[in-house]
Amino acid sequence: MSQQSTDRPLVFSVVDDDGENVTIEISEEDYQHDLAAGIDEADTLKPGSL
Repeated sequence: MSQQSTDRPLVFSVVDDDGENVTIEISEEDYQHDLAAGIDEADTLKPGSL
């Protein structure tokens, strides 16, 4: 039986990099794409800045 892979690279944008700390942002579009690909909501990063 073949199982569809839900693996997908982490997609993000760097918002700020001060040389020590990096702030990234996950877009709503990328979040929705992960959910549509079958990735469990608990296993995805939510949209916004981290």
